[in-house]
Amino acid sequence: IKDKIYVELPIPHGERFNHFQKLGDIDSALRRSISFEEYVKPEKLIAFLSKVYGSNRFDNLKEITVKGAKYYFILKSDDYYIREDYLSSGEYFIINLFKMIRLKCKLIVIDEIDISLDASAQVNLISELRGFCASDKVNIVFTTHSLALMKTLSDVELNYMENNEGVVTLQNRSYNYVKSILFGFRGWDKYILTEDEVLDDYLTYLIAHDNAPIFFKYKVIYVAGGTNVVSLMNRNVETQFFSSADNVISVLDGDQNKDEARLQYCKNNEMIFFIPFQSIEKQLLLHYRNEGRDGLPEVIYNSVGSESKVGKRLYKSLVSEMSKTKVFSFINDRNKGKVKKFREQLMVFLNAKNS
Repeated sequence: IKDKIYVELPIPHGERFNHFQKLGDIDSALRRSISFEEYVKPEKLIAFLSKVYGSNRFDNLKEITVKGAKYYFILKSDDYYIREDYLSSGEYFIINLFKMIRLKCKLIVIDEIDISLDASAQVNLISELRGFCASDKVNIVFTTHSLALMKTLSDVELNYMENNEGVVTLQNRSYNYVKSILFGFRGWDKYILTEDEVLDDYLTYLIAHDNAPIFFKYKVIYVAGGTNVVSLMNRNVETQFFSSADNVISVLDGDQNKDEARLQYCKNNEMIFFIPFQSIEKQLLLHYRNEGRDGLPEVIYNSVGSESKVGKRLYKSLVSEMSKTKVFSFINDRNKGKVKKFREQLMVFLNAKNS
């Protein structure tokens, strides 16, 4: 099993730094191979390096075999050459990583993979390593503190390791969670756009009230007006000023789903959801008008005007009497089936990981 596992540590402990003496010992064999042109062009390694660094400076890379081991150098004019250990530390690391993959290691563990690599090379490297994992059936585990690199990882690839008073834990976490813990940057993975402050408060309560685990950091934002909410979400599809399109949804009052004129702007859009009532305020008004007010306390409010305006006045009066939490709890307790189904839709969105 040990022969199938490779562990690479950073400077000066990494295995690749133990090869310097070996490379010095084979220098005469290397010069002889150059004189007799006993070398080959390692096309796959050249392609790997070129994609990681976005450069063609490795086109003259050559490979020789000495006592069963492969060594690399860049051949210059007049038989001048640059041995692999004289390349940059990042380039030398990439070459040694390639060697381990080609040795059919099944598990490669790398501490601080981003050391000696610029941000662009870090991003490109991860993309290339995914290809090797698939084609060579290799598993690669690495640590990093690089935000640029972490940003490229999928939701299931990023894990957070923590040592809390001697107890080490490893948990799958979102990018913005790790970013906020390590660097204090505030950010969100998922966005819920909605119509007004009341719906904002209700959704926040509904999602959090039973303390169910939520993988992603999220933010509810009220915009004002259903058409404005959907318009903002649609503009994000093009510009991604919030996030990618699959990380942003709209949640509208249920009456928006029954109005044919309004329905046109949200027709056949799976990123738009509707609460299971016409609105929070109208649902309260419905209960309040039932016999015995369905248990709601009697309050003073102006009952003249449209259903929407009367409902808003009633909501304010009830909140003053009961608190928002109790008002929302009252609505949910009397509409358990519909609320449960709606909440499950929200939780799927907030916990859906990209592989």
